[in-house]
Amino acid sequence: MSIGQLNHRNNTATCSYDRNRGLSNGAASIKSANTEGFLIFTKPLFLFDGDCGLCQNAIDRIKSRIAPPIDFATYQSVDLDALDVTLATCLEGPVLVRADRSHVVGVGAMAGMLRTARNPYPLFGRAMIAPGISRLLNHLQPVFYRNRHRLPGGTAACRTQQP
Repeated sequence: MSIGQLNHRNNTATCSYDRNRGLSNGAASIKSANTEGFLIFTKPLFLFDGDCGLCQNAIDRIKSRIAPPIDFATYQSVDLDALDVTLATCLEGPVLVRADRSHVVGVGAMAGMLRTARNPYPLFGRAMIAPGISRLLNHLQPVFYRNRHRLPGGTAACRTQQP
């Protein structure tokens, strides 16, 4: 089941899910809404920049080739406040919102997504968080993200605003 919006008055969610196309409106999968009105996820949610052609192309390839058991949505299409994620966080890189509502950004998000996929991809996800590799990737990721509009497939829409 996926959430389209949460009704805070009676803690119910209006949902739609298409088995063939996945989630509608880039919504997050939930099991139910608890009494405080918070969302309870059944699957992690990977947020990316929907205005960036490079990002969209990468996500399309990930979904078709790696097919991790997570949901994908653009950060522009979800209620960031409901996910406890700020716009500034989304501008740092992709965000993986875990089932427990915690989140990781950038390299941690990519590694977390790969670790949920079928073999051999979890190996790459584990390698990305190894001490030496993690340090290197965490230094390179902000540079990559700020300059993605200059990469092949990047467009002016890929340029990020600086928080």
